[in-house]
Amino acid sequence: SDDYTFTTSPSASIVITGIQAAGVGTTANVTWTTDRASDSRVDFGATPSALPFVATGTTGSTAHAVQLTGLTPGVPYYFRVTSADAFGSSTSPAPPATLSFVPSDNVP
Repeated sequence: SDDYTFTTSPSASIVITGIQAAGVGTTANVTWTTDRASDSRVDFGATPSALPFVATGTTGSTAHAVQLTGLTPGVPYYFRVTSADAFGSSTSPAPPATLSFVPSDNVP
């Protein structure tokens, strides 16, 4: 008889923790961790009800870092992080899922 292998998908959603954002000048870095390897996506914009811009970062990692570019210093930005694993399971943090930061105009 032939032997076959298969992989089952995890039963629980991805857990996202440690979300941080810091902006300087026209860029910002958003970082977070997940409990299993997944990709990195940040939706962002200048109003909490519309996040029209998307930036992506690392894939297949538990440590996530995404750089946002083209920002205006002093303008508040809102963002939501999302991670999805190889099985198609994705998650964003529970409310308040939209967080904010203001890039400073102090460029080191």
